[in-house]
Amino acid sequence: MKRPRHGCGPSTASVIGHFKKESSSTALYTVTTPDWLLSVQQREVIATELVRIHTAAMNVPANLVHSCFSTYPRGHAYVANERSAVCSIVGVIPAGHTPEEKSRLVQSLWKMFKEKTEASDRDLFVALQEVAASQATENGWVMPEMGTRKNNPRYGVLGPNKTWSENAKVV
Repeated sequence: MKRPRHGCGPSTASVIGHFKKESSSTALYTVTTPDWLLSVQQREVIATELVRIHTAAMNVPANLVHSCFSTYPRGHAYVANERSAVCSIVGVIPAGHTPEEKSRLVQSLWKMFKEKTEASDRDLFVALQEVAASQATENGWVMPEMGTRKNNPRYGVLGPNKTWSENAKVV
């Protein structure tokens, strides 16, 4: 029997803000900007905001939200045929979310990035890319399909005053 290093959340539907979703949504956000745009402090603020937005939207613990920041040198990005300070956030999420949920998530990411960076509308690109749950891992386990977590013995129900890792069940 194996015990996961970190437990995963409960299979409960909940409403947080405008989002309703069963827990099962690991994410990887890749933020790409010109190398001169963001300070270390701004990257930390944006990473914190990515966690806040995703955990509220998908009702998952923060340890399921990953972010990477990549940069490129001045003069290496274009909009049409003009050099530009292109910025992007691409989030890889499990397939199965409704179009409305994805639209609200993209809008929240867009708004946050605009507020934190003052990037122009023309230079900002935000998108989600869905991947089948069976083609991704969540804390070392192949992810269950949306809606099947409650029948999966790996995922327990989070009790009062417990952390996600304390709640992991042995399989």
